[in-house]
Amino acid sequence: MRVTSIVLFFLLTLPLYSGAEQLSVTVLPITVRQDGDYAYLNPTIRQMIITRLAARPGISMAEPLSPETVERVRTLLDNGAFSDAAQLANVDWLVDGSMYSLKDGIQVNLGFYSAKPDVRPLTYGLRADSADEVIPAITKMIIEVSADLEAVSVPVAEEPVAADQDQQIAGFQTPHPEREYKKGLFGGATLFGEDDDRFDSRGVRRSSKLPLTIESMALGDLDGDGVNELVAASRTRLVVFEFAERRFNQIASFDLSPRYKIHVINIADPGDTGRARIFVSANKGKLPASFVLAYGGGDTIEVLHRDIRAYIRPVTLPKKGVILAGQRYSPNLSDSFLAPGVHEISIGEADGEVTWGEKLVLPNEVNLFDFVMADLNGDNSVETMVIDSQSKLLVYDEVLNLIWVSSASYGASKDYFGPAQSKADRLDPEALDPTLRGMQRLIFIPSRLDVKDITGDGLPEVVVSTNEMDLSRYLVNLRSFDGGAVACLGWRGNGLFELWRTNKIDGYVADYAFDGDAALVDDNPELMLSRLYVAQRPDSNFWDSFIPSRDDSILLAYEMVVNRDSTDRRRSN
Repeated sequence: MRVTSIVLFFLLTLPLYSGAEQLSVTVLPITVRQDGDYAYLNPTIRQMIITRLAARPGISMAEPLSPETVERVRTLLDNGAFSDAAQLANVDWLVDGSMYSLKDGIQVNLGFYSAKPDVRPLTYGLRADSADEVIPAITKMIIEVSADLEAVSVPVAEEPVAADQDQQIAGFQTPHPEREYKKGLFGGATLFGEDDDRFDSRGVRRSSKLPLTIESMALGDLDGDGVNELVAASRTRLVVFEFAERRFNQIASFDLSPRYKIHVINIADPGDTGRARIFVSANKGKLPASFVLAYGGGDTIEVLHRDIRAYIRPVTLPKKGVILAGQRYSPNLSDSFLAPGVHEISIGEADGEVTWGEKLVLPNEVNLFDFVMADLNGDNSVETMVIDSQSKLLVYDEVLNLIWVSSASYGASKDYFGPAQSKADRLDPEALDPTLRGMQRLIFIPSRLDVKDITGDGLPEVVVSTNEMDLSRYLVNLRSFDGGAVACLGWRGNGLFELWRTNKIDGYVADYAFDGDAALVDDNPELMLSRLYVAQRPDSNFWDSFIPSRDDSILLAYEMVVNRDSTDRRRSN
C-alpha cells in the first residue's frame, strides 16, 4: 500500500512541459522476460516512465498505440528495422522495454529507437533491490535519457580510423568505468572513478584477404610445442594458421564436402588425454554431422571421427574440468529440429558412437553454445553466464537464481542450427523439405562467450563479441549487421561492466579468440602481452544467406599489454 501511494503521488504531481520544438515519444508495453515477486509492478513502471518523460523539457508523449499496431511495431524491432518501427508508430523516438525478476529485486532494460535511419538505438537499464528503489532509479535514468535524446537527435559524423597494417593504432577503448556503469545500469554499487591504467593498446595487425567466408575460429596448441595455432573454418573448409613475426602463415587445411555446413569449432582436450583435438559442430542436410579432428604435423589434419549425430562442444565445468557436451537433433518442426537439453557425452574410440550422459543443470531454454561457467567474484560458487534469445548477457548464481542482466546487447550472430536456408532438396533424405523451410523458426547460435583471467587477479573476466543489428526487414530467419566489436567485462560490486572493447570493426565479427598469455614484455612478470584474434568479414551483408561464400575474410591481431601490478594494487584497495 505504501508503494502504491508513493507511485500515485508522483504520477499526479509531476508537471508537464509544452514547448515549441519537441520530440514525440511513445512507450510500448514492457515485456516480462522473467517473472517473479515484482511482476505486479510492470504496468506501474511503464506509467512512471511515461510520466517522467512527459515532464522533461522538449519531450511530448504521443497517444498510445493500438494492440495491432504494437504487434506490427514489435515485428519490425525484432528484425532490426528500428527506424521503420518508429516511423510506423509516427514518433521521433520509440521506447521498448524488458523486465527481469532477479534474485534480489528487479531490472528493467529500455531501448530508445529513432525514426531517423542514421541514429543508433540507445539502451539503458535500471536495477532496484526493492520496490521502494524503483521511483528514484527511474527518475535518475530519465534525466540522463532526455539529455541523450536531445544530443543524438542531430547525428555527428564519426572520424575514420586509420587502417594501415603497419600503423600503431589504438585498437581498444578503455572507458571511464564510473561513466560506463551509470550509462548502462542505474542503481547498485558505486565504482571506482579513476581512469583504468591496466591496459595499453599496442595496435592491430591484419592479414591479407582470405578467399573463404569464416564462420568460426578457435585457438589452441595443436602439436604440443607450447605455441598456439589458430584454426579458421568456413562452411566447408578448415585452415590452420600460425601467427609468427606478426604475420599469419597458413600451415594446413582440410576440405569437407559442400553437403556439410560447419557452424562452430573449438580446440580442447576433454579427459586430459595429452592431445588437443579440433571439435567441429556441423550439419549435413538437416541432421547433425559433427567431426573430431587432430593436427598431424606438417600440412596434415587427421579425421578421428566423422558424421557424429550430435552437436558437440568442449565445456569447462569449474569443479570438474573440461568435458565434452552435446545436444541432440529433433525430428519435430516445433523444436526447430533441436531437442532441448545439454548432456555430457562421450564418443567411442572405435565406432564413433555417442554415449549420452547426465544432463547439465542449466537455466530453461539454454542451448549448447549459449553459456559458460566460472566463479566470477571469488566466493567459491559457480556463476553461469548466458546469452539469451534477445542478445542479452545474463548471470545466474549456483542455484540458478538470476542475479544480473546486461542492458547492452551482446552475442548476436548469423549462425544457426540446421541446414543452410539457401539449400533444400526433396530427393535428399538428409535435406530439409523446401515446403517446411518457410515454416521453420531458426534457432540462432550466439557468438563465442568465453571466460579468462585477463587482468591476472585470480578472477575471470567475460569476453564476448557483439554485432550491431542492421535492417533485416520482414524476414525473421535472416540477420544483417553493420559492424561489431569484442568486449571484456569484469565483475564489480553486484554486476558486470566493460573493462575495454575494440574499436568498431566494419562488416561482421564472425568469431574471436583471446590469448591472454602471449608473452612477457621486457622480461617483466607484471607486464603481459595479450592478443585478441578476430575474424572479420568486411563485406558481409544481408544477402549472405542467399549467396554463401561470396565475401572474403580478414584476420585481425590486436595486441594489448596488461599491467598486472596495477591489477594487484586495485584489488588490494
